Parts: sequence; structure tokens; C-alpha cells
Amino acid sequence: MNRHLRDIVDDAWKALLARNDPPVLFQHGREIAEVIRDSEDLPGISHLGLAGLRGRLDRCADWMRHSDEGPGGLRPARPPRDVVEDMLALPRPLPVLRGIVGVPTFAPDGNLPAAAGYQAATGLYYEPIGDMIPSVSLRPDATDLKRAK
Repeated sequence: MNRHLRDIVDDAWKALLARNDPPVLFQHGREIAEVIRDSEDLPGISHLGLAGLRGRLDRCADWMRHSDEGPGGLRPARPPRDVVEDMLALPRPLPVLRGIVGVPTFAPDGNLPAAAGYQAATGLYYEPIGDMIPSVSLRPDATDLKRAK
């Protein structure tokens, strides 16, 4: 192929980001990470290495190589190692994951996200401990206040 590595990497990021909604891959420190579950179903952060990212890329784009065999001169291929290494080495355009919390955490704008999962405003993954906290009206009335007590 007559393309610069940077162009192939840009296309690889586009394919990966298109499949990352809702987010399952994150930037955690300088690593690409995902939230996984342990044997007790508790969440944890796992960093993707070369094999993990290569597998993800293989599942989000059809990689092809030139060949004299077959119709059209193209054959299926694996994501190139140099592409994956470059993606791991450079800053990533992924949502930032700062950590996992078991209780809702206030966002910088004062909102208290109550939905489980990734909270973009805080960079935290919220995995409720125990019962979910019910949502609170932006303008609580007397009934809301009584229920909260």
C-alpha cells in the first residue's frame, strides 16, 4: 500500500471510535483500557496491550492486503503490527477514565449523575453498590422532600 502510517492510523482510530458508542474503551492514564468484571462480578480496569487492541481493530474494520490471488487482488488481513503499536504509543482520542466509584459523584457543573455506567462529566465509571439511588427532580416539591427524608 502506498499510504503513510499516520493516515492508516487515523483511519484505524475513526473505525474504532465509530464502534465505541457507548464507550467501552477508555484512556486510563497513558493506556487504553476497558472496564471488566472479576470472578465475583466486581468491576475493574484492564489495560489493553498489543494483542487486545489488535483484536478490537480486527472486529471494527475489514483489513485487506494486496494479493495476486483471488478476485480484485485483495485478501483479508490482520491489522498491521506497526499500526497497533503507533496507536498504543501516541495520545488517544478516547474518553478519559479516572476510576470506578460505587456511589454517585457530583460533576463539576453540580449535577449528580445517577445512571450506572460511564459518566463523561466526571470521567468516572459508576457501578452502584447496593440499591440504585432514585433520581431527584431539579425542582423538588414537598412530596419529593418527604420521600428523601
